[in-house]
Amino acid sequence: MKAKDIIKEEWDRLAQDFDNKAGHGIHTKEEEEAWRNLLTHAIGTNRLKILDVGCGTGVIALLLAKMGHDVTGVDISDRPDQFSNSLLHIKNRHQQSLL
Repeated sequence: MKAKDIIKEEWDRLAQDFDNKAGHGIHTKEEEEAWRNLLTHAIGTNRLKILDVGCGTGVIALLLAKMGHDVTGVDISDRPDQFSNSLLHIKNRHQQSLL
């Protein structure tokens, strides 16, 4: 088995409940607002094209898209069950641009 396959399998396993673990995911309005403030401070308010490499379950990619950015999220995992419907929409919408 190749190293890439081993890494992919491990992240697929961890991703099943990754956002439910402490320090991961966005679970409250206060957490979302804190992330919005941090991201706005880091990248400003102009609309950007953003590539989120290693986006995992896509929580930050989705938030950036909600903030008006054009986001492409890619991850080693290609399992659609790891993404919510909104995240899957973002993933599918941008997947073609990476080919």
